[in-house]
Amino acid sequence: MAKFYGTYPSTLDSKGRFLLPVGIKKQLPESENSFMLSSGFDECINLYTMEQWNNKIDELSQLDDNEPKVRDYRRKLMGSSSLAELDSAGRLLISSLLRDYGKLSKDIIIMSAFDKFEIMDVAKYNKLFEGLSSDEFSKLAAEANSFKKKKD
Repeated sequence: MAKFYGTYPSTLDSKGRFLLPVGIKKQLPESENSFMLSSGFDECINLYTMEQWNNKIDELSQLDDNEPKVRDYRRKLMGSSSLAELDSAGRLLISSLLRDYGKLSKDIIIMSAFDKFEIMDVAKYNKLFEGLSSDEFSKLAAEANSFKKKKD
C-alpha cells in the first residue's frame, strides 16, 4: 500500500485544472497518469491513484448494503467521483461539482493523507495551522491516537 508524504501548493486555472506537482509525481510509478477525484471529509477533495481507488472500492464492497448509512455513504462518495487524466501539460481537471464542494478558489494545497492526497483551498489550509502551538499539537496527537482502527 502506498504511503504518500508532503504538502504541495498549486493553482487552479480558469477551467479548474492544476499542474500535478513534481513532488507528487516522484512518489508515483512513472506510468501513472489516471487518477480518481472524489469528495472527502471536511470539504476536502480526495485524489486517489487508481490502485488506491480500487482498494477503496474493495473496502466499500465489504460493507452491508442493507444499512441505509452504507448506501448513503456510497452514493455520496461514488456519485461525486470523477476520473482525471493528466493532459499533455501534466494538469488534472477538477470537476465544477467538486470545486464547489471544496469551495476552491485559485490557490490550492495538495497534502498527503496516508494513502491518498487531499486537495483544499489555501485559506482553509492556513486556518488549520493558525495559532497551533506545539502544546496544542501534542494534545491533538494524543487524542487522535486514542482512535485506533479495529482489527477484523
